[in-house]
Amino acid sequence: MNATQKTYRARETLLGLHRTLIFLLRERTRSASIGSLLDRTLGDKWLMTAKLARKDKHLQTAYGATLQAMAHSASYLGHVERAKQLWMHQQFPVRSFFF
Repeated sequence: MNATQKTYRARETLLGLHRTLIFLLRERTRSASIGSLLDRTLGDKWLMTAKLARKDKHLQTAYGATLQAMAHSASYLGHVERAKQLWMHQQFPVRSFFF
């Protein structure tokens, strides 16, 4: 990831591929502990997507990615990302269904 530009557009393709591979591995695993680890990893990838989208001001994409992250055991970090999105919304008001 460090070899790419630090923009949403440049990194989203790689993150999408990572998420897809992790999801497929998680679906095929039978071990609960490995499944839990893959679920947390998937949540981390969704958080990375949310952070990149927020920084590039793709607020709806960031919101959706944050919801996915929270659904995949991203612990309190999903709530932190959501708070950052709400703060950004106050700085750059956008009329949208989720604010």
